[in-house]
Amino acid sequence: ASVDIADKAASKLTHGSDVVAALLNMHREVEVGQVLDLAVELNPLDDPDELVEASLNVFRWKTASYTTIAPLEFGMLAAGIGKDDARKQTLAVGLPLGLAFQLADDLLDVVGSSSNTGKPVGGDIREGKRTVLLADAINAANDTQRRELIDMWEADSRSETQVKRAIELFEQTGAIERSRGRIADLWNESKTAIETLSLSEYHESLLIEACSRFVPSIHVQTRA
Repeated sequence: ASVDIADKAASKLTHGSDVVAALLNMHREVEVGQVLDLAVELNPLDDPDELVEASLNVFRWKTASYTTIAPLEFGMLAAGIGKDDARKQTLAVGLPLGLAFQLADDLLDVVGSSSNTGKPVGGDIREGKRTVLLADAINAANDTQRRELIDMWEADSRSETQVKRAIELFEQTGAIERSRGRIADLWNESKTAIETLSLSEYHESLLIEACSRFVPSIHVQTRA
């Protein structure tokens, strides 16, 4: 149904076929990401660096592909930019932005509030989801903390007491602060890419403001 809708809408555009091709490519990338998302849960917890790499790979293919990359690509193609340039510019801006968005979403799971997110705090922990946040905590933990975290995630379920304890360990090991640093670095990468697009000051500030909504925890300054 989504392809049919896109095909009808794109038929009115000069580069409509490129827009439809980008949509179909997005579909494929999300499918790849879904498979990777299932596979990452099999990653061993005793190699946190590998877990970080695998998780970020899921973010790229599953989340970034449809959340940030494709929407930017559709806009650039609709504006008349050639498909090769559109793809290159889209990845430069949208890929780090999509990674930052998913990292921010995972972080909100432990530092946000249910009233703001609409989801119970610690949902990923209850599910035993393997996240970059968990990997960073294991990486920075002492032997006792590391064993506690691994045992918690290898158990069949986690109690509310364990959810609170896991969040404490994320804080104590510096994983939460590390995640904030990752988000800031990725946002700066995306923002720098926007600044190389040779847009007018007005349009550059509009695009930066729009993209900054994906990382609300980052204070963004745009030109007046």
